[in-house]
Order: sequence, then C-alpha cells, then structure tokens
Amino acid sequence: MVITYTELTNVLIEHGLREEVAKEYAQRTLDIFGFQTYIIDNVLEPVAHPGGERDIFYMLEEEGILATQEEELCLPPPRKNKPWRIFYWYFRPDWNKPKKKHIEEAPKQEEYASEAKCYLNGDVSDKDWAKHAAMAEA
Repeated sequence: MVITYTELTNVLIEHGLREEVAKEYAQRTLDIFGFQTYIIDNVLEPVAHPGGERDIFYMLEEEGILATQEEELCLPPPRKNKPWRIFYWYFRPDWNKPKKKHIEEAPKQEEYASEAKCYLNGDVSDKDWAKHAAMAEA
C-alpha cells in the first residue's frame, strides 16, 4: 500500500481539519511511518500532549485512519509467566474512504434527557423499550 503526503492531507481535510493542520499532521505521521504501513508504539513520544505524536495518532485512530494491534509474548526465564505486550500502529486498509458525518446522525440533546429520566426513575415505557431496542440493533 502506497500512502502519499497529498492523499493523507486531503483525507485529513475531508475529516474536518484545517489545511495547515492537516499538512502538519500528514507530514509528521508519514515521517514516523517512513516506508512502512505499521510501526511499533515505542517509537512515539512517551507522553501524550496536545499536538504531540501520540495525540495525533489517537485522533487519527478516532477518525478511522489508523488502528492498533496488540501482541503478547511470554518472557523466557527468569521472568517466567510474565507477559510482554507489544503495541503496533497501522494504517487501516480503508483509511482513505470518505467518513460518514456522525454529527448529523446523533440524537438531539432532548432525546438523551428523556432517556436518562426514564432510566433514573426506573419506569421505562413500552415505547421507549422499542425505541431503545431499534437503536441497539442498528
């Protein structure tokens, strides 16, 4: 899979980032990945801070561009039975697909308030149960 700076920048802009921020994030991300499609988590800055590498990667994960994978190994003696976890970051195979606008699909604030009131009072009507079941199935 070949990922270009222009493609990644355009996808980040489509996901709602300003152009200058999208360019910076695309450049930093591609600098970290190099010619690989996956990297080990240890190459990132150890602490997440606003605008830092880890922060950018978490944002890209939320947007569906990056994903994580975990591998667990058992250490040899003398550390018997101690698992060692290795985390990887990788570009999702569908990373450049257009994102659905979740904001438009989100229920209005009033709907949340009415549902919370039902659950707090413990009296959920059949109508609310049916609505909740329909939402859970979707």
